Amino acid sequence: MRKLLLSFTLSLLVFAGFSQKYLSGYILTNNGDTIHGELLNQNEVETHKNCILRNETGEDKTFLPNEIIEYRYKDGNYYISKEIDVDSVPTNVFLRFLLKGTIELFVYYTPITQTEIFFVLKDGKLIKLENNESIIYKDRTKYKRYDKKYIGVLKYLYADAPDVIKDIDKLSFSSKSLIEISEDYHNFVCTDETCETFKRKGKRMHFGIKPFYRYESSKMNIDRSYIVKTPLLSLHRSNSSELKSSSSYAYGLGLSIISTDRKAKLEYSISKQLTTYNVNDESGDFTFFGIDSENNLEVNKLNHQLLLSYSFTNYKIQPFVSVGGIFEQFKKLGEINKEDFLYNFPTYATGYLGEIGVRYNIKNKVYFEVNGYYASIGRKTTENSDEINLKEKYYGLNLGINFILF
Repeated sequence: MRKLLLSFTLSLLVFAGFSQKYLSGYILTNNGDTIHGELLNQNEVETHKNCILRNETGEDKTFLPNEIIEYRYKDGNYYISKEIDVDSVPTNVFLRFLLKGTIELFVYYTPITQTEIFFVLKDGKLIKLENNESIIYKDRTKYKRYDKKYIGVLKYLYADAPDVIKDIDKLSFSSKSLIEISEDYHNFVCTDETCETFKRKGKRMHFGIKPFYRYESSKMNIDRSYIVKTPLLSLHRSNSSELKSSSSYAYGLGLSIISTDRKAKLEYSISKQLTTYNVNDESGDFTFFGIDSENNLEVNKLNHQLLLSYSFTNYKIQPFVSVGGIFEQFKKLGEINKEDFLYNFPTYATGYLGEIGVRYNIKNKVYFEVNGYYASIGRKTTENSDEINLKEKYYGLNLGINFILF
């Protein structure tokens, strides 16, 4: 138990250290003053909401979009305060520069659907580029359709560059394509000045933690194969028994690496599992394990799991599936004398597991998770000429809270 708590504590300290990463930069206040310092390197959604500056004394101060004109990381992303409609409500946000020249191109990352929205500033007017999605059904098949409104808007905005607009029809709705076409437009209408582009750097992963609680039903199957020798031949015999858990639960902590769209996740978790198996006359003969039929088999162990998980959406409700492997370590086998049982079987085992469940986005970086899962673990040993196989199967319900740290 102490080792488990120590692992949790060290993991939290490591993640907390990573999450407080600051980069050099500056802010430009509404009064026109430039303040240099270190800017907190936040995730894409948070960068549009606020800017956190750490000054020379080590104090953090948060600036909202209506409090400063712009902020910029040194040799990095560049943000400017603008008013746009968010859910049909005029809202001040920070838009990230993609291109600065004769025209200006920006991107905004939505907090709920986590998609990109682009804006073009020309002649003092901020124009939104849209590519709205709709669902159609044809021959009982579901299709997604996009209206590609941005094509017509760009043709209108870049109409004074005929050599450029001929390529707009085949333009994809992505930051890379929009930067390239906007750069071509600037170079066509302005030959004496170059524009500045802010192409997206490689996307970085998110990291998170997940405390969880698990309640499960367990089965333990024990099979002993042995040989009975007679004067004429040798006969193979087997003795199989099954134990069912009267109670079984686990609690632990998961550490995860999450893709930028938050659909894919690689998670390592460690948990402490406590299981009690009933041992009765119907279970079979366990005398060779040193277990009396009047006793219960109390198992205390650590489980290490490595899971690859995929969510089918990145909206508020996210159905997901997970597959992975499990490594199990026995720590204790109860208070009664079960040394023979521990001697007969290795103190570790491996297996596989699968999950299916749903995550609910409580807020931007906090997810509630519930899933059902199945796991199968096996170990075996030999004693003299006997072969003993032990298989455990778990069916359970898992509850957890995912916190995306950075």
